[in-house]
Amino acid sequence: MEGFKPPEKYGQGGRPPGKMNASLNEMLRGIEWGEYRLGDLFYIESYKKRFDANKVKILDKGEYPYIVRMGDNNGQKGFINEDTKYLNEGNTISFGQDTATVFYQEKAYFTGDKIKILKPKDKRFGKSNALFFLTAISQPFKNFSWGNSRFNISTIEGQIVSLPVKNRKIDFLFMERFVAELQAQHVAELQAYLLETGLKDYILTPEEEKVLSEFNDLEFGKYTYRSIFNQIEQGRRLKKEDQLPGCIPFVMSGRTNTGVVNYISNPVASFPQNSITVDIFGNTFYRDFAFGAGDDTGVYWNDEVIYSKEAMLFLPRRLKSHFWENILTE
Repeated sequence: MEGFKPPEKYGQGGRPPGKMNASLNEMLRGIEWGEYRLGDLFYIESYKKRFDANKVKILDKGEYPYIVRMGDNNGQKGFINEDTKYLNEGNTISFGQDTATVFYQEKAYFTGDKIKILKPKDKRFGKSNALFFLTAISQPFKNFSWGNSRFNISTIEGQIVSLPVKNRKIDFLFMERFVAELQAQHVAELQAYLLETGLKDYILTPEEEKVLSEFNDLEFGKYTYRSIFNQIEQGRRLKKEDQLPGCIPFVMSGRTNTGVVNYISNPVASFPQNSITVDIFGNTFYRDFAFGAGDDTGVYWNDEVIYSKEAMLFLPRRLKSHFWENILTE
């Protein structure tokens, strides 16, 4: 639900900042907001059993998802076949303790380490409104620094989330309507894009099918970061209140706007174009422009071997996959 955030000010007329379709803004304009303690909305439970990634066989297809602390793919690393008595309930939210990643899990699932299960106390919680809850829940954790010691059960329970209310009760019907409208708009935008670009009902040419076939036959090798990048540096700490307006893109951890949080003029460490950034959450992006970066972001580039833009665009996905497989999963 990119672009939607709980309101900074609550009450009649409260509305979230950020880009949003006019009809969605109209829906939010007259909404009243209430504050709720997360522990009053969900039971915060531990997994039934931890399954270490290096001790189980992870499958591409299967019946039961294997959920870890990844920041994408709904937290799912694959599927595993284990004793079903250790399955966690579906229609719950998985919470990564040291990453604060939250995902709705419709079906029963197994987990890796440091995952908490948020089990709803209200039976009206479900797939049709879960996206709204996920956005609301993620907001208070943005004020925390990265690290598992901060996200224990009592900390999670004590976080305050804002939700739409009607007659002093959570307005589940509004959330369902909002999510449905948001999804419908995304589908419409995609269809319009496909139509405009000529990709609607697109059929691959023989040449394109050949490229895909050749890709499936490729062999992959393992390489160290240093063998690809001869320059690996960490950004420099720069508090928000110390950032001076300018034209230098300043990158910090996060996915919104590919991590560009501001444009500054401060004489902090600058990095060259044709670089890749990896933040503490594993968010990985290619940069085709010069920029500055905060201390929660690492920068990778090579000033001896100039890789093409196409090659550099291929690398972020591989680096991100490596991050989650070797740093955050057991």
